Amino acid sequence: MSEEKKEQENKAAEKPKTEEKSKVAEKAKPAEKPKTAGAPASEEKPKAAAPEKPVRPAECVVCNKSIKNLWYYREGKYFCGKGCWKKEKKSAKETAEKAAKEKEATDKAAKEKSPKPTPEKKPEEKK
Repeated sequence: MSEEKKEQENKAAEKPKTEEKSKVAEKAKPAEKPKTAGAPASEEKPKAAAPEKPVRPAECVVCNKSIKNLWYYREGKYFCGKGCWKKEKKSAKETAEKAAKEKEATDKAAKEKSPKPTPEKKPEEKK
């Protein structure tokens, strides 16, 4: 009978140790995502899509000439040649400058319209 008691005590002592080990093991493991039923692991991680190539238009952006065999690609656009690219670059620069001037003019007008804060006069103290 003493042997049975010793075995029961040993088993009781072993259970907390295994529980402690399992708790430590759970802390060490990274949190797992719940798996969906019947879904293989390859479907969980979608494959990275290849970057899409820009669709080449049939005509030049500037002069509308057809682009069949020869084309000139710069700054995300297709041109019939270097000359058209330079024209586009120049016109883009001009429109940017014009927009900047308009913005400055509107900012200046807004400052003129807003009332200027007047300095507050402190009342003089009488002695």
